[in-house]
Amino acid sequence: MHTNEDIERALTTLRVIIGAMLAGMIAFGAVAVVLGRQADDTTLATPLLVVLIVLSLGAVPTFVITRAVLRNRVRHSYELRPPTEDQTGKLVPILMTLTIIGAAMAEGVGLFGLVIYVITGTVWALIAPVVAILALVLQLPSRDKLNRFVADVTGQHSL
Repeated sequence: MHTNEDIERALTTLRVIIGAMLAGMIAFGAVAVVLGRQADDTTLATPLLVVLIVLSLGAVPTFVITRAVLRNRVRHSYELRPPTEDQTGKLVPILMTLTIIGAAMAEGVGLFGLVIYVITGTVWALIAPVVAILALVLQLPSRDKLNRFVADVTGQHSL
């Protein structure tokens, strides 16, 4: 059985991972803004922005579908075998996986936007890292998010 201490340790680890992704995005963003002002190759701006938009529009449904598939698989397993004890500790790795997938997708789009800004100097590309930073902040785990996830998947309230 997983203790509250084990669960908090796992959530703290996940916070550190997401925090590191945020710090990297912000640090690279600061460098990109300094370097981007020196860039003047605008010929690539439009095609790269189109790729960024397609990538962004693809990341959202991909994450939503991935999250739904994983949740449904877990939910189905609980329908077949109703839980006999608190399942919070057993579901932490699944929440961690979902969180890291979402954060990585957001980070990838954000970093691509920063690269486009460095190459072309177009400020429109900076929308991607701003949205990515917001998405990363929203991905930061909490005990409340874990409890909602457990209730959603199992119908059981966690400790």
